[in-house]
Amino acid sequence: MSRTTTATSTARRRRFAAAPVVAALLATALTACGDATDQADTVVPVEPSLSSPPAPTARPNPSGSVSASVSPSVSPSASVSAKASPGSRSGNGNGKDRHTTGVTGGSGTSGSGAGAGSGRNGGSGGSGGNGSGGGSGPGSGGGSTSGAGTPAAPELPTSAQLSAALLTTGQLPAGYVRTGLRNDPPTRSNRPECVGTLNALESYRSTRAGAVEARATFAQSQSGPFLQEVMRGLPGSGARQDLRQAAAVLSGCAEFAIGWSDGMTGTERVVKHGSAGIGDASWHATVTVTSETFTVQETLVLVVVGQTLVVISEAGSPTAPARSRTLSLARTAATRVP
Repeated sequence: MSRTTTATSTARRRRFAAAPVVAALLATALTACGDATDQADTVVPVEPSLSSPPAPTARPNPSGSVSASVSPSVSPSASVSAKASPGSRSGNGNGKDRHTTGVTGGSGTSGSGAGAGSGRNGGSGGSGGNGSGGGSGPGSGGGSTSGAGTPAAPELPTSAQLSAALLTTGQLPAGYVRTGLRNDPPTRSNRPECVGTLNALESYRSTRAGAVEARATFAQSQSGPFLQEVMRGLPGSGARQDLRQAAAVLSGCAEFAIGWSDGMTGTERVVKHGSAGIGDASWHATVTVTSETFTVQETLVLVVVGQTLVVISEAGSPTAPARSRTLSLARTAATRVP
């Protein structure tokens, strides 16, 4: 999810723990909460404020760490026909000189090829006197062709289909309204792979070729709780690969330092919970961000359904809503994947 800030004299920042979701709680980004004209259920395919991952940089963060960078074809059959050469010749007609013999019949040409081939009957024997001749030429040939077409890869859902499948306020706990959250993820860390993985899941568009996505953000008040859903269609096995990679990295991110572009710093912690038993594959964790002035906690749930990766992030301060509630929302989201 992105980060939003609350309008306070200290301009505190809060990040929806698990990566991009929780950022600074910006009151200005949440002024639409409860407004009858906020079009809460109007879904856009991709949040305009999203950006691509930044190019890797190397600068020390507040704790001395480096900045995060984070068609089937079948051969046609062929047939071959064989011809036998004629084998007849007349004997002497006067019957006195019977030295002429019939010419031997020709042999049929053997058929061959991808299809079946056949030779014609043998030639006829010679006639007259004692001459005789016989011909034979049965040709034979056999062949077979076979071909199996490669199954067509399933088509990815379109961004419009993903948008229509996103959760609406009708599926959410009472009080949630559709809103916009400032996209301001931390960009520096002594564990760039940790902050980079969280940002890739929640704040940035996928860098995979052919990826399509849609997202929606909700809030119950200017101070939270906050909810973000991302649906991302990925070609091939991309959805499973992204889930496996994220789970592998985040499982090793127990605690790490983070920093924002304005110099603010904090600490982020990830407590893995493993599979959530949702969809074709799933993983979830609790992510907590703390600084000198605030604590924000988030339940992060990753679910794969077919070729779609669903990312659900629900955050609150100082603690996230009940994990069972967020998992229930993730199950509902999984059933809506097109």
